[in-house]
Amino acid sequence: MTHTRFISALALFLLLGCATLPSKVNSEKAAPIKWSECVTSLPPGPEKPNLSYPRFQDYPWMGRDEWCKRVKDIQADPARKTAQLAFLGDSITQMWPRKEWTQFFGSYLPIKMGIGGDRTQNLLWRIQNGELRGLSLKTMVLLIGTNNLGAGDTPPEALKGIQHVIAAIRQEQPQARIILMAIFPREQSPKDPLRLKVQATNELLIAKAKDWNVDVLDIGAQLVEEDGSISKEMMGDFVHLTAKGYQIWAGAVIAALKETKSSI
Repeated sequence: MTHTRFISALALFLLLGCATLPSKVNSEKAAPIKWSECVTSLPPGPEKPNLSYPRFQDYPWMGRDEWCKRVKDIQADPARKTAQLAFLGDSITQMWPRKEWTQFFGSYLPIKMGIGGDRTQNLLWRIQNGELRGLSLKTMVLLIGTNNLGAGDTPPEALKGIQHVIAAIRQEQPQARIILMAIFPREQSPKDPLRLKVQATNELLIAKAKDWNVDVLDIGAQLVEEDGSISKEMMGDFVHLTAKGYQIWAGAVIAALKETKSSI
């Protein structure tokens, strides 16, 4: 995703009621968290979608220190004590509006595990460094890969990264049902090269679902117009969902959770 898009998305995040400003500023601020508190060394070799790798770039909208803080916030989230439903992913997961999150999933004891800008290798690193440790989840909803495609990875490369994320989840939470979201369509035009890469990746995901023992949930057709274009009412920046889009996603997940095979 572009820096402008993420900044715009953060503004939308606030407008949707996902974050509130404190009424008072605490005069005793906690010491800032440093990236080195999360990462002591980088893995050898180049970064690849299927290899565990922490975030090591500083972006204008999120530096490495902020990424580390988000990692630690997820690991310390009080919701972990009772969580039975987890959403894993990037900014699209991180930015669930509070209203829709509570309304649709409050009774399912949920937890959000999303960090803006993350690719499969970053989520893989998070899982292998304690993100799922100590939990006993019944269902996990996974949405990851759009940032891989946006960064230039091919559909087979993104697929390989997603496969390794699923394997890591199985290692940590073997009892959990995995609902794998097909990557959401992006870019306004259905002919945009990135949109076509998303479609190609999803075709590969759906073909592999049985082998991976996951339930693929594809809501892409509900997020686009009749001509295949994406409206700003659905995605303000043609990547991140508006409240309308989150309501569609929520409805689809709730329907999946109510299926007989789900124990949650």
